[in-house]
Amino acid sequence: ALRNIDAPLIVFPELCFFTNGVVSSLERAVQVSTQMVSLISVFVNGTNKHVVTSMVEKFGDGFAHVGVVINKTGIVFRQLQLHGSQRLPWVNSLGTELNTFDLPFGRIAVIVGDDSRNPEIFRLAAYKNVEIAVCPSAFQMQWETEFGLPERSAENRMNIIPATRPNP
Repeated sequence: ALRNIDAPLIVFPELCFFTNGVVSSLERAVQVSTQMVSLISVFVNGTNKHVVTSMVEKFGDGFAHVGVVINKTGIVFRQLQLHGSQRLPWVNSLGTELNTFDLPFGRIAVIVGDDSRNPEIFRLAAYKNVEIAVCPSAFQMQWETEFGLPERSAENRMNIIPATRPNP
């Protein structure tokens, strides 16, 4: 159970509520996302843990891929994906800025999905004094984890916590 993990911050891959991160019905995905957030809140109740992942939310006439920070009270922070992605063609509501969230152990930014491929996102985070960039993603290429994220960490002097599903 999440309560037994000895860490104040737990990061899951993007869209961890869906088999292989595949969203087939957007309306159903919104419902499942909401239900799973409630379930995570119950699991971490009685702790000071925060869980980061991403979910599907409806925005106006469209749908967004949203990074969320969840604690015992529910969602305490949201970050919409900022760039479009061929991998997630259903995302048609994008964020307009990178926001930050302060936790007792440091300022975080949630860098959602394929946004982590863009070096300028990490630079924006550094300008906002982010100490930890949390990346719920589904990395597709070896360079992302082998070279990309370590380089972003070094050049911007921040910790990066990525989470992805295993893939070839």
